[in-house]
Amino acid sequence: MAESLLVASAESLRREAEVFTRYLVARSPSDYVAAKYRDGHRVIPYRRLTGTLPIDELLVRVARRGVALAWLADTYGRIFRHDGPLRQKLVLLTAILESSPSFHENMTGSRSTSRVRVYLTLLGMGLGFVVRLAVAMLVFGPVQLVGALTGPKPRAESERPDG
Repeated sequence: MAESLLVASAESLRREAEVFTRYLVARSPSDYVAAKYRDGHRVIPYRRLTGTLPIDELLVRVARRGVALAWLADTYGRIFRHDGPLRQKLVLLTAILESSPSFHENMTGSRSTSRVRVYLTLLGMGLGFVVRLAVAMLVFGPVQLVGALTGPKPRAESERPDG
């Protein structure tokens, strides 16, 4: 049985932290980062929702499967579900990584390079984003449309923060 978006075991959150950290900084998380990520899920805002949209369930489930799929799901999420659970999870992890001594340099460091290289890198990143967004819209767009028509899936009693 697949785990719910709203209720996840410590082990599944550890695996999620592994995939998402490799997506964000191309490294595995330290034990500290994984523990803080798990702790952060006790208060993450999406857990207060009364139900979940199918698109949110799908984006998180797909992103958990690997770095390339996290990249695709995040591309869609940052445009169409910018306040959804996947984005909240990534923002939480980014904040943890920025404040973690072993990852701080990855998040805030910079290298000296030429302007031309910066412009070419930005152009490549922008074009890559447009291509990923087009693919992501084909994959995730229909699910969001159907979910908008059917409404949120109600939370099970066992998924309630106080239950």
